Amino acid sequence: MESGEGGGSGPRRPQCRLSPQCSVAEPPRCLLGPPRNNGPGRRRLRARATSCPGTVRGRAPRIAFSSARACALRLRRLGAGLLPPRRDFLEEFPETDEPVWILGKQHHLKADKSKLLLDISARLWFTYRRKFSPIGGTGPSSDAGWGCMLRCGQMMLAQALICRHLGREKMCWSPPQSSSAAYGSMHSHRSALGRNKNTAGFCSGWKPLLLIIPLRLGINHINPIYIEAFKECFKMPQSLGALGGKPNNAYYFIGFLGNELIYLDPHTTQIFVDSEENGMVDDQSFHCQQAPHRMKIMNLDPSVALGFFCKEEKDFDNWCSLVQKEILKQQSLRMFELVQKHPPHWPPFIPPTKPEVTTTGAELIESTDKLFELEEEFEILSV
Repeated sequence: MESGEGGGSGPRRPQCRLSPQCSVAEPPRCLLGPPRNNGPGRRRLRARATSCPGTVRGRAPRIAFSSARACALRLRRLGAGLLPPRRDFLEEFPETDEPVWILGKQHHLKADKSKLLLDISARLWFTYRRKFSPIGGTGPSSDAGWGCMLRCGQMMLAQALICRHLGREKMCWSPPQSSSAAYGSMHSHRSALGRNKNTAGFCSGWKPLLLIIPLRLGINHINPIYIEAFKECFKMPQSLGALGGKPNNAYYFIGFLGNELIYLDPHTTQIFVDSEENGMVDDQSFHCQQAPHRMKIMNLDPSVALGFFCKEEKDFDNWCSLVQKEILKQQSLRMFELVQKHPPHWPPFIPPTKPEVTTTGAELIESTDKLFELEEEFEILSV
């Protein structure tokens, strides 16, 4: 028996964070493997003789089977949404006095970490799905590998609908401890939709506006001159975030901390969720309970799309004022222009009277191999 395992005087072996009976040194490396694709937050129990410090060549790790099983069971329950999220959810955030901005709302890590956690987990999270009805009847039954931008667009649209029917501050989701709690949370949301259905709180000539501004903030990489203006967009109360990411990987950006963007990642494949007979939907898989993803702004692909929602005309007027004050007047190179009327040298704007899409899109998906080809790069030619 080595010191530390019995009544010896050697150093005490650290215990597993998930089970006090587990005596594995460095439990994260012994217990946590790479995430699986069948659900958020799930981990595989993995015993690696090469990486686990509690092993000898050719022997299994020194871990009691019952303890390992308990740890794995807790991890599965956590991934399935049956356990509340751990309070160290935000350990990956640095200790800083800088504010965190999430869709127009400011948070402070040192003062209200729990509020920041609730705000992020309340956002609707749409991911790859499988086993849904084939698109067009004969098309694919899963969008894994090609539907990430569609899912990101759905997340932005869903946030706009939340602001339209529920309000930015009224959307609060907490992980249910049972399926009945999940149905109850959806019932409260549907009730709010019913109450606001016939509300006449708008001007007679104004309809709620979903504004999406596609931009190219550089050639091959984002131009640093746009960074501050880009971050200012997340501070606006009308913000719906931004669509963007990296080549072949689309993300939904909901905020920032310093020079890092916070985003929801749709690249997790989950089983299709259908509505029940009473019209309710179990919404556990539509809220991300993992630690939020972050990436440096300079790693962002320059092709992005900003989203804003203006419920009333005064919201749009306020947005125009903020754009003039925070983005246009202080920038020598502007991300976009804001004009009072249609410029005469622009082509006439004719709004569509009906959707022009006549295809389901299924026939366009011939091979997933073509979906991973890099786009053609732009080049500046000297004239």
